[in-house]
Amino acid sequence: ITTPTGVDFRLVQEWAIAAAPAVFNDTVSNETIASRPLLESYSWAPPPAGLDGLIVSSGFLVGFVGRNVFVSDAYRPWGWPPEYQVGVEDPVVALGAYGNNVVIATNGNPYVISGATPDAISLSKIKAVLPCLSASSLVSTVASVIYASENGLVSVSDAGTDLITKGHITRDEWQATYSPNTLKAAVYDDRYLAMADSSQGFMMGFDDPMTALSYVFLNDVSSVDTSA
Repeated sequence: ITTPTGVDFRLVQEWAIAAAPAVFNDTVSNETIASRPLLESYSWAPPPAGLDGLIVSSGFLVGFVGRNVFVSDAYRPWGWPPEYQVGVEDPVVALGAYGNNVVIATNGNPYVISGATPDAISLSKIKAVLPCLSASSLVSTVASVIYASENGLVSVSDAGTDLITKGHITRDEWQATYSPNTLKAAVYDDRYLAMADSSQGFMMGFDDPMTALSYVFLNDVSSVDTSA
């Protein structure tokens, strides 16, 4: 149907598969068609080539290519409407999610996409320059996203940003000892568990102040897979 804003595709008729006619004579009036459901997939596109950093948030998928972040339709991972795409100023390094928020960690300022459904998301830029040094250092928790930056571990949450290693590790110690550029991390027992290499790492509590900083040493281990 032609409309003042373009063209709409709407449901004309439907049948059970066994009852579908060989030929259909369309005699449905435009007035009737105008009240029928729209073709939801009209604006959908396939996921872009090179899509990286794929995560799930509130029933939809989010990924990135370069400086662009792509969002799928809710519960339809095959449909990626172009109108859901957002762009940021710096190259994206990794994505994380908590609640109805997606944290975009970049080479510069982090960003947050907020919204329970992909058609109602909003993008906000965090003013602080907090580059993510290692995509594999980023982890998602129930209430925040944590990743390795230049000065230590950065936490992004509803309360804002926080350097959670502050008071435990100086910037110089962080850069010299903790390998932030190659750090690989996961969440374990409400702690940020990270490995600098195959034999040593550290744990940092992010919910309980009693579980501050502790060190991990692996003895008599021939190898540890840190490629994931």
